[in-house]
Amino acid sequence: MAWLDALRGIAALLVVYEHLSHFVLTGVRRVVEPWFLSGYAGVSLFFLISGYIIPASLERKGSLRGFWVGRIFRLYPMFLVVLGVLVVLHVLGVRPLDPAVLAHRAAVAVGQVTMMPSLLDTADLLPVTWTLAFEMAFYLLVAALFATRLHRHSAAVALVFAGTALVAGGSVPVLLVTNSLGTRTTIVAVTVAFAAVLVAMLGNRPRLAIAGAVAGGLLGAVLVVTNQEPVHHWDGLMIPALMFTGTTFYRAERREISRWWALIVPLAVAGIWFLQGAREAGGGGPWEVPHPHLVFRFSSLVTTAIVALLFGTGFALRHKRIPRVLAWLGLVSYSVYLLHLVVLQTIEPVIAGHRPGPLAVPFAVQVGVAVLLVGLILGVSALTYRFVEAPAQRYGHRLAKWLEARYPNLGSR
Repeated sequence: MAWLDALRGIAALLVVYEHLSHFVLTGVRRVVEPWFLSGYAGVSLFFLISGYIIPASLERKGSLRGFWVGRIFRLYPMFLVVLGVLVVLHVLGVRPLDPAVLAHRAAVAVGQVTMMPSLLDTADLLPVTWTLAFEMAFYLLVAALFATRLHRHSAAVALVFAGTALVAGGSVPVLLVTNSLGTRTTIVAVTVAFAAVLVAMLGNRPRLAIAGAVAGGLLGAVLVVTNQEPVHHWDGLMIPALMFTGTTFYRAERREISRWWALIVPLAVAGIWFLQGAREAGGGGPWEVPHPHLVFRFSSLVTTAIVALLFGTGFALRHKRIPRVLAWLGLVSYSVYLLHLVVLQTIEPVIAGHRPGPLAVPFAVQVGVAVLLVGLILGVSALTYRFVEAPAQRYGHRLAKWLEARYPNLGSR
């Protein structure tokens, strides 16, 4: 699946450019942004990729336990390393933490356990990790569908999420659970529930594992449907719809469903997402640019088209040899995604303190600085992949095999 690695690498670079262009290559950003939203494109591509590969990973293993062991050792080690780096940088006074984090330290710390703080009304230690909340909710939903033998109905699930967003629109609940129970109670309750469903799926009782998967799916659905932050008031339901769109491609490729669904679902989801975006622009969304309706609608169309082109090209070339550099970028993309903002925010004050302003810096110099920063991000990411991610994944694979040998056929088919 090198084509997916290549797409991951491209998605990571799009997100890096989104944040890099705030303080270098700012002129390029002013020209590009009315036409193309690079950050949205990057995360949308990530969501499509996860939608395609996560169900494939679960079904290839055929085991709830094997799947979750793999996910835990894939995500948490690097995530914890980055959180540790953020704390150290704060203590050293290099990169202070957000005041919202410092004001509610215990709640923020507990909220990180689930990787879903943005669905629990608590602050993310690192802004980009909001996407991990949707990833984790998606894992819970996929596991529940697998456990109940409904996993082949991905197209219907995508359309249900998108259709609910279309019908409900701006009336989708915002922090309903949190406002009902209180922030601390919600965080503790969700964390305990999340731990319980994981223990159930990782244990050695098949029926309990399936029950845990169903409970986890309900937990993920409740959080996504009822406990969105205001920032995702409009698109919170569209993100899982997009992820299950990726799953639809996987199903169609395996001929588990008609290939017509691989056309119908993407068109329906893209159309509803575009309409949701137009609603947001019309409802006073955060688009503080001239003629916000025209600019948003045009750039969203272009962005959607480019994401479709990238994913479609990768899918069409899935049986071809992929350039090694793109495949390698995909391998280190998780480190790149988590670390790039840390690097940029740590170095940016140094750059800002030695320049008269972004417009006064020659374009060639800005390009040179951008290349150096991207090189630094890739270099650091290569190190963390080699010494953190890869060893953790290897250990996770060994642990999963050992558990399956000791307790075979748990939650498996």
